[in-house]
Amino acid sequence: MPLHVVFEFGEDESVVYLFSDSGSWNGSKYCAQSKHISDSLSTPSGLRLGLNGYEVQAILGQPDTTTSDEFVYSREFEKNSTPKEFETFRKDYPLQLNDEEAHRMFDSYPVDQYIFARFADSKLVYLAISMSGSGD
Repeated sequence: MPLHVVFEFGEDESVVYLFSDSGSWNGSKYCAQSKHISDSLSTPSGLRLGLNGYEVQAILGQPDTTTSDEFVYSREFEKNSTPKEFETFRKDYPLQLNDEEAHRMFDSYPVDQYIFARFADSKLVYLAISMSGSGD
């Protein structure tokens, strides 16, 4: 069965999809084949399609939400701004701020990460990893 890797980059969110499917899917006409993608594609920790739920949990830990065929992992944290991000945030902010106010507001920003793992026949067949935040 073909393996698909799709990268989406938006203004505030980036998503990577990894899935196997023999049928057509929405957006497939915008994708190109690559000989670098194979069934053995995995993260350095070993996360890859074909794992069972116990193997996925051994790598990612206990999911935050589960259904009969899906695990969902959700994380929220503050990320420190790079000097470039800080200057961009400050420049784009509509009001004039003194240095103390600017640092209080822009030294860090919230980031949300989600991992969606979907199973069929007890095997991982779909993985979506998204990250959104106010950084570049």
